[in-house]
Amino acid sequence: MKKNIALFLLSGLILFLATSCKKTHFTIAEEVHDNVGIRYTTKTTWYTMGKSIVLTQGKYQLIPSDSVVLYVEGESTGEAVSESAVAELKLAKTARFYFTLPRSIKPGRYDTGFKSICELMGSVNYGVGENLFTCQSGHVVIDSLRGEEVFGSIEGTYRNTRSQSLKLDGSFRAKPH
Repeated sequence: MKKNIALFLLSGLILFLATSCKKTHFTIAEEVHDNVGIRYTTKTTWYTMGKSIVLTQGKYQLIPSDSVVLYVEGESTGEAVSESAVAELKLAKTARFYFTLPRSIKPGRYDTGFKSICELMGSVNYGVGENLFTCQSGHVVIDSLRGEEVFGSIEGTYRNTRSQSLKLDGSFRAKPH
């Protein structure tokens, strides 16, 4: 009887841990005001080999290269992480991040300064190219690999053409695209 109860509790714990690890989140905050930010639920993640991301004339594109592009997209949960979060960010329903990483994906810390782009989409009224933010400093940390699936964290400071700044902090899990 005790063995059955122990197995039942262990099964429940494993199920809880497996389902709680599926969702990843990230937070975006306006750097200038040092706000805590808006929470986004990660919806789509992938990586693709043989590409890098470039930004020219207010547009971005993936170009052939010997690098890897990591893509992380999230939707706003509508909740501010603190009351001081910026109203303008609440209106950005979707945030897309592209990170250019070295060719071989393995656990480690990778600098993303000027190798990453953030695109905010939604009901914010940005001018042409103003919804694109370039990473000024930051990193991707790949914690582990399971087969072709990659797990890690992302952090960075981004700036657009109007010198608006954003901070990113979050986690991801990605598979090949």
